Amino acid sequence: MEPTTIYYTPTLRFHRSQLLSDFLAGFLLLLAGIDGLSTPDQHVHFPWLSIIVGGAAVLLIIFEWRKTTVEEDQVIRWIDIIVGVVLFVEALNKYKSWKGFQPAYGYFLISLWTFAKGLLHSKMPKRRKIVFDDAGFSSRTGPFRRLKLRWDEIASIHAMDAAIDFTLTSGDTARLKMGRVQNRKEVIHMMSNYAAQRSINVDAVPSPA
Repeated sequence: MEPTTIYYTPTLRFHRSQLLSDFLAGFLLLLAGIDGLSTPDQHVHFPWLSIIVGGAAVLLIIFEWRKTTVEEDQVIRWIDIIVGVVLFVEALNKYKSWKGFQPAYGYFLISLWTFAKGLLHSKMPKRRKIVFDDAGFSSRTGPFRRLKLRWDEIASIHAMDAAIDFTLTSGDTARLKMGRVQNRKEVIHMMSNYAAQRSINVDAVPSPA
């Protein structure tokens, strides 16, 4: 049998939590631009650039927040890249080499995070997936959330709304957290099909979405 891959779709709640960092970056840039207008040594055009880019980012995030379904929005990702670059320049303007800890460090970190998230956005969803094959399955729900099991290791499966619990033949247990996954019913249904073919006991399996 050919391997079956299901890409995880994030829940609306998790998607909105990710938007908060975008909102913070845009709002920070907007405030920096407003503050720059009152700073005599600032270049006259740069504060307005920060205000325009930051304001556009905030408005786009608010628009995205109001959506009731999770959709891929490439405009938001391009804004992330632009905001990251402008924030980085803002950080350079604020950095004072003779000072110790200073706000510029925060600008540097947020700018790099925002830029990287925008740049890697198209690759992130493709890495959050579960792959089933004849030997077993491997799952990745986040950068540090991975689980790989063989079918011959699994004694029984208990599927719940927010997680799938596995009892192993060794007596140990394992858990696949699904709280941030919108299409978890599809995943559980496929897990049930593969397990049934190998006479693995599965209970509490919701019907497919």
